[in-house]
Amino acid sequence: MEASLPQRIDFLKLAINLGGNKSTIAHMLELFIQTTTYSLEKMEKAGHDNNVILWLQTAHQIKGAAKNITARRLAILCEEAETIRSLPHQQSANVLYNMHKELALLREEIEEYLGDSKPATPQ
Repeated sequence: MEASLPQRIDFLKLAINLGGNKSTIAHMLELFIQTTTYSLEKMEKAGHDNNVILWLQTAHQIKGAAKNITARRLAILCEEAETIRSLPHQQSANVLYNMHKELALLREEIEEYLGDSKPATPQ
């Protein structure tokens, strides 16, 4: 199943899109990790409060950010989250769990990619 999934993040495409500037890439990836961590907290609250509008808006925002950094797996999970039209919903708990898991894996890959650069950890 893992083989059929898209690459977690396409660093080559990201570097090309950002002109190969390592500092810009590092800043963008760090900002992505920080904002997505916060956004997932917003989605948790939206699920707890049965706030479908906030859930959908936040999933859409994360999807856009994920696509900007070529994080296709997270973007696919966001698309799944965008299909949820009522809360609470068992699917919402599952997709949110998978989004948190994917973000943790992305964080690891980003930190490895950045190497000696400033680590991509939330503040």
